[in-house]
Amino acid sequence: MSDSFLTALAKPQPDPGGGAAAAHGALIGLALLEKIVVLEKARGKEQARSFQAWQKKEQALTAMFLRMKYLREADRKIYPKLVKAKRSKAPLLTLNQVITESIAVPLEIMQEALKGFSLIAWVGTRCKKHLQGDVLVAGELLMAVLYGAFHIGSSNLPLIKEIRQKRAIEKKLIEVLRKGELTWSRIKQGFSKA
Repeated sequence: MSDSFLTALAKPQPDPGGGAAAAHGALIGLALLEKIVVLEKARGKEQARSFQAWQKKEQALTAMFLRMKYLREADRKIYPKLVKAKRSKAPLLTLNQVITESIAVPLEIMQEALKGFSLIAWVGTRCKKHLQGDVLVAGELLMAVLYGAFHIGSSNLPLIKEIRQKRAIEKKLIEVLRKGELTWSRIKQGFSKA
């Protein structure tokens, strides 16, 4: 493996772990989507409106890509913080903050992936037919990101001692996952009718 992140992921160490891997999967999906946007933007040079629309989507993708890179690193940094807080017998408030962050980062990864579906839908309905397969691959990668980040966030839920807080966070994780499933299902149905 030549990619430094993949090399680090393959090492028998706790970080990077599943949350960072989910964010990395999103980066792959977004890169594939960006390729399509750049191709279509180049085709739209003759029509200023079309070019500008594709250019705006490219800018949105760039922003999403940077955010997901940030979240990949944020997830990578949270596990050592969690271990340190538990080992040092940090005050309960500090430990609870780190535990909450260990769930908040995967939840943010999920929410960012969910935003990606609007780009998937927009690109998929406007790109050349032969590129729709690539758009679908990007969407499947984002759906895998949602599932992966959901599992990481859920696996940290038992660390929360306060029942109401645990239930509220669990509800939010499930809500984002279900919204993603429904959104992706609708997008795929739209593709099959086209």
